[in-house]
Amino acid sequence: MAAKKENVITSLFWSFFERVGSQGIGLVISVILARLVSLEDYGVIAAAQIFIQLATVFVSGGFGNALIQKKDATDKDYSTMFFFNIVFSLSMYGIIFVSAPAIVTILNKSYDYDLLVKVIRVLGIGVILSGYESFYRALLTKQLFFKKLFKLCITGIIISATVGITMAYNGYGVWALVTQSLLSLFLNCVLFTASSRWKPKLYFSFKRFKPMFLFGVKLMLSSLFITVYADLTSLAIGNRYSSEDLAFYKKGVNFPKMLVLNIITAINTALFPVMSKMDNIDEQKTLVRKFNRLSAFIITPMMLGFAAVGGAFIEIVLTEKWLPCVMFLQITCINYAIQPIGMSSLQYLKASGRATEYLVLDIIRKIVGVVLLGLAVALNKGIWLIAMSEVAANFIAIFINMYPGKKHIGYTIKEQVTDVLPKFILAGAMFGVVYVLNNLGLNLYLKVALQISVGIIVYLSGAKLLKMKELDEIILLAKGVLKKS
Repeated sequence: MAAKKENVITSLFWSFFERVGSQGIGLVISVILARLVSLEDYGVIAAAQIFIQLATVFVSGGFGNALIQKKDATDKDYSTMFFFNIVFSLSMYGIIFVSAPAIVTILNKSYDYDLLVKVIRVLGIGVILSGYESFYRALLTKQLFFKKLFKLCITGIIISATVGITMAYNGYGVWALVTQSLLSLFLNCVLFTASSRWKPKLYFSFKRFKPMFLFGVKLMLSSLFITVYADLTSLAIGNRYSSEDLAFYKKGVNFPKMLVLNIITAINTALFPVMSKMDNIDEQKTLVRKFNRLSAFIITPMMLGFAAVGGAFIEIVLTEKWLPCVMFLQITCINYAIQPIGMSSLQYLKASGRATEYLVLDIIRKIVGVVLLGLAVALNKGIWLIAMSEVAANFIAIFINMYPGKKHIGYTIKEQVTDVLPKFILAGAMFGVVYVLNNLGLNLYLKVALQISVGIIVYLSGAKLLKMKELDEIILLAKGVLKKS
């Protein structure tokens, strides 16, 4: 158990830094590009990505996890999934290329038709790259090479960012954004391949492929539902409102989404391969419970604090032209603040091979989400109500997410609520203190610095006073891994 615990801690640390480090640099890049390109260019990219992200889910949304979950995977399994990923991703790109004109007609007529068709076709190359990259990422993840992933991803991001920013500065507009996105994926493909000890062999087995496909396709469908639901929101806004409105929505959503999903991904990426090797229910429950508390301890105060300083943050980093996105940023922060509840229980379903149950629960959650989204669109009260429908759907999903933990490992509803509720209460109190500071007539930079400092002091002091052991665990985790490194 000690070795497993060490693997989990080490994996979490480097997985966290790979995701947060990558996206932290990505955030800086996003800010610089947002200042250099027009709102219209961002709107075009946002519109194109609605469909590109959907296609990407097909090639990277579950089949890598099938390889990770398979305990006795061999070179033959690896080669089988490798060639499937390549053929499948090429097929998906062919569909995107041919259907690009039809895709554009679905959107609002305010878009430049010819430009958007070209952008979709070029940006769609990323689907092929994602299929290749996701395979090697899964391979490195299965081997717990998170430190290596961290170094490789950071290298690719820095190089692609340099090229993208240079192009944006020289007036390439939307093509600077396209180039930066594709180059980042391409460099990951090259670097992952060069650093991997495994090379594909000319082999494919339908017998080996079938069980991995049946597992992976269920996770892929689950990821697809998540992406379709998010894309339906963007599509509804893109169809009813202008490209600038869609740009405001996407930018407001992306800041908190970038922070939270990368923390969640880091936790789940570290949790999944280790839990997949566990057979003891008590050990599984202990691990799920630890990560549930830890994720709530980190994510909830981060999101509520971000909501409190959102207006000043946007004005500082993106300038006043982006202020309409503040509302969407704050709504999304509320949405993600409740995200940790039940998250680790769902990860347990994937790790234990219960992909069918995972898919069924996700279908239920997305049906609820689509119904609420449809109601918000039908009422036609504005973009804010469309955004709020996601919060309502996520709140209902909390109760669905708690179910598998109770059913399979005895992690009761009462225990799940007890584990996270103190973090929510403390984070809520911190939000109140930080939000009141908005009324101070201070310089923007000084006010944000004061709010962040006060927020951190209030939350950490409260955690110490309430004897939340997650604080000590995080400190020990960081010290232990740094010492080992």
